[in-house]
Amino acid sequence: MRMADQVFAELSQGRKQEAQALLSRGGIDDQDSVLCDLLTRILASPPSAGQPLTAPDELTGLPAVLTYGLQCRTALRRGLVTEMVDEAKGLLDHINGEPPWVSLWCASLLQAVFRFSGDREFLLQALRLGRSVADQLHEPFLALSARGVLASCHLVEGNMDATAEMARSAIGLAESLEWGGHPSLAMAHQFLGYALFEWNRLEEAKEELDRAWELSRPEDRGVRSGVARIQADLALALGDSVGSLAWQEELEGVVSEPMSLRNREWLSAVRAYHGDGAMPRLRALEGWVRSFDYHPDGLERREVLDLTARLHELEHLARLLELTAQWEPLGRVAACMEKASSPSRPWFMVRALSGRAVALHRTGKLDRALEAWGEAETEAERHGYVRAIGVGSSLRFQLLRQSAAAGSMYAVTVLESFGEKAEWSAVALTPRQKDVLRALIQGGSNEGIGGTLGISESTVRTHLRKIFQILGASTRTEAVTIAQRLGLV
Repeated sequence: MRMADQVFAELSQGRKQEAQALLSRGGIDDQDSVLCDLLTRILASPPSAGQPLTAPDELTGLPAVLTYGLQCRTALRRGLVTEMVDEAKGLLDHINGEPPWVSLWCASLLQAVFRFSGDREFLLQALRLGRSVADQLHEPFLALSARGVLASCHLVEGNMDATAEMARSAIGLAESLEWGGHPSLAMAHQFLGYALFEWNRLEEAKEELDRAWELSRPEDRGVRSGVARIQADLALALGDSVGSLAWQEELEGVVSEPMSLRNREWLSAVRAYHGDGAMPRLRALEGWVRSFDYHPDGLERREVLDLTARLHELEHLARLLELTAQWEPLGRVAACMEKASSPSRPWFMVRALSGRAVALHRTGKLDRALEAWGEAETEAERHGYVRAIGVGSSLRFQLLRQSAAAGSMYAVTVLESFGEKAEWSAVALTPRQKDVLRALIQGGSNEGIGGTLGISESTVRTHLRKIFQILGASTRTEAVTIAQRLGLV
């Protein structure tokens, strides 16, 4: 068996050290020398630069894929977004039936490229590659790893339902194989915790995130930094400021060595947001903006790709501006977020639209504020978000109550998840809509309802569409259930 094939066989079983040992033995055939050199660099920890890479256009096949991948990873770690995108495009041009381990490595890279570029083509290819491995149960280690990568892809695209589904799939597979120590298991609990946190199911989220931390190893910096960051948020949401501070300290310990500019920027944003009280937060905000050049004037001059790469930092900035009542800069930063989010990053789009609505409302532009809020609420409801639209200043709850009073069951659901009382307005149904709803509850078909009420089936369908919209229902059964729970008829 060729050396490269032996290395891939070890990697497919999760035996990285054994693969590195094979590569370090020497005596590699010329046929495998380029491929094995590339694999040595990929597996090195910390990443190895080695000699300059052969120009990709001099290579074909698998060596070209790995070379483009290495150069993409290097650009990613250096924050060189344009170069990262160029290398990722080269990678896509050469991918064609690689070994499963390579497909999975490429999927992980492309997911990161999507996160920083917003180019959905990279996400689609990452999903395709991940799915090609996820169901290969004859390679169970890789199948489980692939499900972790797919959960990550869905999380980055803001699809919380798919994130939770894939994370649970990974956890289920690990349990069936009795693989409690698989590295992707910690990721699966991490991503399931993220989804539960967004849905404001705080205790369940904490349980999953605690499990992720317990299963992760000190060297699993990606898992631990993400868990610590969300745990700091979650502790605050549970009213535990001491716990939040402890998790911030854990976060600093995870990302401190090596402390890249992006890590310093990100950590400073997190710590500024978690400042205790308005004035400390304001001082932290001013220091952060000054240190990392996040003044609105500068942001508005930046290229969209640069803004997209910093959506997380921009979201922290917008939250700080909202909590410190700086409405004019909030509106400008939210507009930058909106420009950078596009349809490919809906969670950030909701944060941008709702932040802009708050800023417009506070500056007296009520019509434009309500228009932006309506867009944010529609997008949030479509994706099932809760915290994305509810977290911020008290004005958000005021706007949600207005939506609830106008007949939005989604707004009621969000408010109730935060422990806020809200009443759904039955007045939103016209007398004729109530007649149709009553007939629906009695089990009437469209034809039967029309005959009873003396209206056409087309008119019945029109009324039902409106009733479904008001109730936030997608099926007849769901509409009946909601109507009965609310005692509408």
